[in-house]
Amino acid sequence: MKRIVFCVLPVIVSLLFSGPVFSAEDESVFTPKMVAPGHWSCRDLDDLESRYGISPNPATGSPAYSRSDLAAKLYAVLQKVAEKCEAGGRDVVPAEDWEKIARLHGQFKEYLGMIEGYQPRRESIESLLFPTEEPTFLLKYGVKGFLRGEGAGNFRLPELGYNPDHAEGRFLYRVLPYVSWHPTDFLAIHLEGQGYGYTGGSQYLGKYSLYQGYVEGRLPETDLLSLKVGRQELVYGSAFILGSNSWFQGLTFDAARVRVKPLNALTLDLLGGWYATPWSDGMKGNIVGGYARYDFGGGTVLEAYGFNDTGSAEHHSGEYLNIWGLRAAAELGPVLL
Repeated sequence: MKRIVFCVLPVIVSLLFSGPVFSAEDESVFTPKMVAPGHWSCRDLDDLESRYGISPNPATGSPAYSRSDLAAKLYAVLQKVAEKCEAGGRDVVPAEDWEKIARLHGQFKEYLGMIEGYQPRRESIESLLFPTEEPTFLLKYGVKGFLRGEGAGNFRLPELGYNPDHAEGRFLYRVLPYVSWHPTDFLAIHLEGQGYGYTGGSQYLGKYSLYQGYVEGRLPETDLLSLKVGRQELVYGSAFILGSNSWFQGLTFDAARVRVKPLNALTLDLLGGWYATPWSDGMKGNIVGGYARYDFGGGTVLEAYGFNDTGSAEHHSGEYLNIWGLRAAAELGPVLL
């Protein structure tokens, strides 16, 4: 009996105090100090090295790896992945690879910090691993606007017309309080009032009314189709085509706009509505039309538009204006065309 006890005790002691090589498959258990090649962390790293064309480091082929060895392998993977993301964005790396990298990063981040060269890139690498989503808001409110002084000689500011030997000055203001409510990520409700006017000398004007008030909805989890209905600005091309007259009292329409986005680079808008008379400066009538935009990337954009506009201050039956055209922009180094 004594002989059996003496034989068992050394085995128990060796199990308690030795540092064996593990090949455990439970990924929730922290990676042991020495890891066999069959361990999940080794398999994931080998797979990532193969995917991103990384030459094996000197430790490859060893019967066991230290955490420092595995951290060095992971750092090489992170460098390659960061280069791909800088060239084509985060989406060029498959979600499966991000899951593996994040799991490995959690296991070896302490040892990554000991690698020369990792610290300067740590923030950019971790921002790729754990991107922060753009914060969404349920309710947003505020006030925007401007106040400016104006003066002119041989000119009448209210009529924007020439007047010899006449000089005048005034202060012009525009105040827009607004509130936006996003009950879900695919529905938005926006209300915006406006106070507009000027004062100075014998001049005075003050108006207050609803400037924008619309509901905008889209298909959940996609930008393929959206609809915007209510009083809204319609801004396409330049201010000389269809703009918001933001230098003065603005311009809005009681309108509906359907937006279709079949591709990330392609946007199609179809719209129709009529001038909102509180801010149309006497213009009455309606507008219908469409707009298309294709983004080739790198600052190169092509736009096409066509509108039928019956708006005028003194409208006559059958009077209308057709607007159509093409616009293009391209970046060539520091030059924008």
